[in-house]
Amino acid sequence: MDNDQRPAQSALSGATKTLLGRKSDWIPGFAPFPGGRNLLGPLLIIATFALSALPFLGMLDQPGDDALGLLVGTESILAMSWTFVLAIRTRWSEWLFGGLDRVYVAHRWLGVVAVVLMWWHIQSSNQVTGVPGANPAAAEFGTTLAGIAEPTLYLLVLVSVLRWLPWRLWRLTHKLLIIPFGFAAYHMVTAEKPFGNFSAWGLWFGLVIAAGILGYLIRVVGRDAIWRGSPYRIAELIPHPGAVEILLTPQGRPLSWKPGQFAFLKLQVPGLSEPHPFSIATDPQRPGLRFMVRRLGDWTDQLEDAVAVGDRAFVEGPYGQLRIFPAGSPRRTVWIAGGVGITPFLAALQQLPGTSGQEPPILIHAVRNEDSAHARSEVEAAAAQGRIELHYFDSDAGRPLTEQSLLQELGPSGLRGAHVVLCGPVKMTRWLRRLARRQGAKHVESEIFDLRGGIAPDLSRVIGPQLNRMPLARLLSEARIWLRSGRGPN
Repeated sequence: MDNDQRPAQSALSGATKTLLGRKSDWIPGFAPFPGGRNLLGPLLIIATFALSALPFLGMLDQPGDDALGLLVGTESILAMSWTFVLAIRTRWSEWLFGGLDRVYVAHRWLGVVAVVLMWWHIQSSNQVTGVPGANPAAAEFGTTLAGIAEPTLYLLVLVSVLRWLPWRLWRLTHKLLIIPFGFAAYHMVTAEKPFGNFSAWGLWFGLVIAAGILGYLIRVVGRDAIWRGSPYRIAELIPHPGAVEILLTPQGRPLSWKPGQFAFLKLQVPGLSEPHPFSIATDPQRPGLRFMVRRLGDWTDQLEDAVAVGDRAFVEGPYGQLRIFPAGSPRRTVWIAGGVGITPFLAALQQLPGTSGQEPPILIHAVRNEDSAHARSEVEAAAAQGRIELHYFDSDAGRPLTEQSLLQELGPSGLRGAHVVLCGPVKMTRWLRRLARRQGAKHVESEIFDLRGGIAPDLSRVIGPQLNRMPLARLLSEARIWLRSGRGPN
């Protein structure tokens, strides 16, 4: 082999490995199956799909007609509309689904359903003897737009599912989904179908389309640009090994939250203005906010250099249904945190009584090494005061968290009958949830802190720095902040 070819082939091989990642990167994640009240959200969605099928049922057996093709086409529009409505991040959607993580799971799967149903619709003849939606010219134009909507939807959903794009580019492409939705909706309104546009069913589907457009406008224009959240300023940034601690002071009415909840942080800093969710690590009785931000990508890597004390920020929230404390009568409580997953439990420490004869919560903190044991002095002080029973697991010290080591630490009763709260890496949370169920835990609380979801490796640290070096990217970021804040670029 020519020596000049070896570096090129080596670079190509390295790029391929980076692009493909590990096998585990291609395994989609699933939130725990909802139960009880949390089934209301999925059942509501199913009910709207069933209702929307009714006007087509009478035509399914008509010879020469393809009402089924029209049915799946309209259901595709319904699925897209639901994705926009769920993206608003409302309190009622959290209540119906049992947490924002499950709301976003439904959001993502509805996107997949929309793609499948649109493909099905395109493969069908869609010929029915019904009511024209508009004049032939408008109907033909609608058919043309539908032909554009199909590949656009496929591409944007594919980009959304694959995690190759950094968060900021992913958010931009996600916002473009309104285009295939609008084109498909126009096609539906102008096409021939079993009902008129001003009939009861026509008004129902008009409401479906309007709900999708309104949901998009509330999220993208309202919540992301106008009503961005509670105003704060950066009070302090404290670097830690593998993480950065951010302290904020309110610039108006402070946020109200409960231990275990999280919020979206929107820094008004060029290049870092996109929102990111973090658990709140502050005692709810205090007005300020504290976030422990793990270094995971180019956004978190830039924090120390790009953010300064006094910079503006907005905080949207709070969100989350994580029950740190058991409901009802006192029950044995076990908190298990992995790395920076300690943050929701920090917010609860000051609400615990000191030594009082009552069994304190057991806090299990699994870390990679001693340096990654965030807020260690704070946690150990709470243990010394009798607020918690503390157990550390340190992988580098030869004491990793495993099923055997955990059960040995907890004693004969293990997790039986306990109220178990989990927070940490997704893989750790999943196997601990299964273990807790096998052990007979009374309740198991966790939230899948991965609102983006998808498959493939996250290439933020590879692509992000290249984007930051582009003058146009920085100019657009500064212009966006300028327009929102009313002041010129730095």
